[in-house]
Amino acid sequence: MSQRRNYAQAEILGPADLNDMGLFAQAAGDNLAGDAVGYPSHWAGFTVAIRSTQELRISAGRFFEGRVVYAKGDETIVNLQSHIPRIATDERWVAILVNGKVETIESDRSFRTGTDPETATVVTKKSPSLVDRTLEFRVQQAQNAPPPALRPVVAATDCCVAYVRLTASGIQTIEPGEAFRVKSLFEIGGRVTDMELNLTSLRLRTEAIETNLANVNEKITTIPRPELIRNLMRDAATVRRLLNFPREARQYWYDPGLVPDQWGGPKQGSTGDADWLARVREGVRFPWEASKQGLLRPKNEDDQRIRLKGRKMMPVYTEAVRIQNLGSDGSRNISQLQHTITTAVQRTVSRSAVSYGPTVQQCENVAEWANLVDRQAGETFSKGNETFQVVGLADHYNNTVPELTELHAVYNIREVQTRSWTETYWDYVTEIVGVNGSVYAQTFLNAQPMVVTAINLFVTRKGTDGDIHLFLCETTDGAAPRFDKVLGKMTLKYEDIVLGKNRCEVPLAFLEPGRRFAWFTVTTGNHALATTGNNKFQGGTLFYGTDGGFAQGDLLDDFAFEIVAAHFTNVRTVVDFNAMDLPGGMTQFDLLYSSWAPAGTGLEWLIKPDGSNVWFPLKIYGVDNPLVGLPASCELRLVMIATPDLGPMIEIDNVATWTTSRPRNEMRAVSDTITFAAATSKIQTDVVVDAFDGDVNTAVPRLKVGGATLTADVITMTPDPDKPTRRRYLATFILGTPTTTAKLRFDMATTNKVVTPFIQNAAAYAH
Repeated sequence: MSQRRNYAQAEILGPADLNDMGLFAQAAGDNLAGDAVGYPSHWAGFTVAIRSTQELRISAGRFFEGRVVYAKGDETIVNLQSHIPRIATDERWVAILVNGKVETIESDRSFRTGTDPETATVVTKKSPSLVDRTLEFRVQQAQNAPPPALRPVVAATDCCVAYVRLTASGIQTIEPGEAFRVKSLFEIGGRVTDMELNLTSLRLRTEAIETNLANVNEKITTIPRPELIRNLMRDAATVRRLLNFPREARQYWYDPGLVPDQWGGPKQGSTGDADWLARVREGVRFPWEASKQGLLRPKNEDDQRIRLKGRKMMPVYTEAVRIQNLGSDGSRNISQLQHTITTAVQRTVSRSAVSYGPTVQQCENVAEWANLVDRQAGETFSKGNETFQVVGLADHYNNTVPELTELHAVYNIREVQTRSWTETYWDYVTEIVGVNGSVYAQTFLNAQPMVVTAINLFVTRKGTDGDIHLFLCETTDGAAPRFDKVLGKMTLKYEDIVLGKNRCEVPLAFLEPGRRFAWFTVTTGNHALATTGNNKFQGGTLFYGTDGGFAQGDLLDDFAFEIVAAHFTNVRTVVDFNAMDLPGGMTQFDLLYSSWAPAGTGLEWLIKPDGSNVWFPLKIYGVDNPLVGLPASCELRLVMIATPDLGPMIEIDNVATWTTSRPRNEMRAVSDTITFAAATSKIQTDVVVDAFDGDVNTAVPRLKVGGATLTADVITMTPDPDKPTRRRYLATFILGTPTTTAKLRFDMATTNKVVTPFIQNAAAYAH
């Protein structure tokens, strides 16, 4: 741009002269890119598209790196097969990075071998004739994790063209690296024009607001004390929750930090606030730096001390008949009624969740669960995208004052949290089975607790076709079978039906004592079952269904049957499970599984951290937590306590998982947008923090208004006299411009990842 070379008519041009033509032009372009554009590590022109489930197609484009511009004139194919997760429930984000490089390309050129044009010959040989500023792509991957997985962290000196989300089925999502894209002058000019228009409008509005505030200030002579107003607002917030008032614009905001509804983390349909770096689980807590999930599995499923039926694991047992009604006074055709479609709702074994580690601390606001009636099940237990739908709440709830303690129990022992449902089976829909045929049922009274393994039926006639579907279910308060409360289902195939006793294998089911249960058959086959007459069986009634829901009892006859239950040979069984691990060490682990443990039985977990020779029970007293040393792996052992007639059960299915975690050393908790009823120029935030250690922890309250993050003008920290680890941070923010919306932000950091405080509750007041 600043230099050019002149040539005379008869002047002889040399190679250096011709090279200068390209060098001068290239230098001019470099100067223009470096001085006027000045983008470090940015891209332009690239378009990333999916070519197949494993390959990306990247179009031609350019890469800016300071003064130098690299370019590629043809498309590039990038294969991501080696980065695709192998586990079906995992996903991974990868970043497509671009780097510039300079290549010298040789080509065949003609050279004269002498100076005399008449005698010199021309030869062809390779010569470095082209210097190409080209580029190449590379892939930076993040770790596999269940959704939502973290994206890879791109260094400031790198340039990301796009982020790609991968699952086991291949490429799912492509998001351009917009932060690394070169913006044209036309685009920047449009943005500047919009900013100028907004600033002009903002200036006019600010002048009007200042005038109005000055007029209002002249008329205000006295105001109530701020402390009284804050207490009144906090009390109003508590009353509003207890009375279940709907949310509306008001001059205060309060949240106990139990669920993420009012916090700015990622939600369905939204990525959340850009500053969000936290998690909400009965307290707003430090986010995970690393987390890993695995399946709870015994090391040896063929161990002779245990027995698996389906995926339900119990101590080894024999079988014995516990309830029976024998006789052959008559028979009943179980397909003589008009066929009807019966909808059987399969119930599921209740869940248990165990959280353990030095970073597990109880949030004392857990009592406020009573104000969130519709959230207990889904928030107490969660796994992936699983949604809990609780039905039949009238059986547990009082119509006016619902109490959480009637539904489930939460036990907190130092650094252990155990959550379990009090009902053996949950009333949420897991499987709906539609069967067509006649419906006959037999109820029975269960006087002693038992684990049912089989039901024996006595067939007196086998029809020409048709399977017999057998269901074990609960009964109504009127002792009639409930077809929508099925505890187990089985099918007796037509070819397996024999005259006489027929054994029907039942998925292990725990029957509580003192309750009535029933089994019912659905079949289209012309089969008949043996019956006893004259009401010989006093413990139940024969029923037949007429419409798939209503059941009519028979006053004289009962079906002949036997209920077979488990008899346990060992009262204490120790089962070793596969070890848990987390690269870099863990401070906490969570166990989630379906189980039952009737009174007199138990499931007790023990752990042995890496480097230790001692097995630690989870319920420990007066002993330092063994996870303080951040072990990278932890062996797991389960002790199953049984009685001769009862035993605990744990279901080894895809729900039975462990999750190991280690928190980051910083957190940023941001609330959702708070809308006040009127504009305000003064906002106070009130945050209660628990498990705080002043030697290793720091806390800073902030406020986000209009996209800007503000520092408090006054901060008052008050220790709790009853609990030294609890502190209250009251921060006052004086705004230059009144606002009707704001976001509370609270930053915390720790120098010891084992000591991580959490937000117990938070409030914001507009003055």
